[in-house]
Amino acid sequence: MTTIHFVRHGETVHNVGMVITSGKPGAPLNDRGIEQVHHTAQALAFRPIVAIYASPLLRAHQSATIIGEGLGLDVQLRDELVECDVGSLEGRTGVEAFELFDATFDDWYLGSNADRPLGLDGELGVDAIARVRRVVQEAAASHPGQEVVIVGHGTILQLAITWMCSNLEPPSGFRRWIPNAGIVTVQAEGDICCTSWAGQNP
Repeated sequence: MTTIHFVRHGETVHNVGMVITSGKPGAPLNDRGIEQVHHTAQALAFRPIVAIYASPLLRAHQSATIIGEGLGLDVQLRDELVECDVGSLEGRTGVEAFELFDATFDDWYLGSNADRPLGLDGELGVDAIARVRRVVQEAAASHPGQEVVIVGHGTILQLAITWMCSNLEPPSGFRRWIPNAGIVTVQAEGDICCTSWAGQNP
């Protein structure tokens, strides 16, 4: 059984400004974000972690690098871990944009419908889940009985973890945000089971 610690990247100016974005390379961590990730790195420093996978977007790569430095590990980048493509919502803020964004969450979680796109024309939920699952399968096959870290983004991790874990139902993920630099831990061995969500029971 492989233990996987999913970590959301630290805070950026886009998080503070409530900007919807999935574009490359993305914003870097701000000072608060760097501090958040250092705290997370300290929490993980005494775990027997053997590998770190991360999204190549700047905020996630930076976060993973900070964690990796504390563990003496290099970061393995995986394109499958980038944030959900937000389509025409890219770079938008404000009430109208977030109404479209939130309507997706209503369907993905309360409606248990991951077949719809993010916003009007973004990535399908099922496609985002499938690509995260591929990295989980790779990590479990490469590191059986060991612990790894996967660093990614808020929307895709919230979605994928909720839908992948056999002990979670889609409605349980509704508005269950992963905080910046927060950790969600799962165990994977064929089945995937969530054991901790940002310090709380799953």
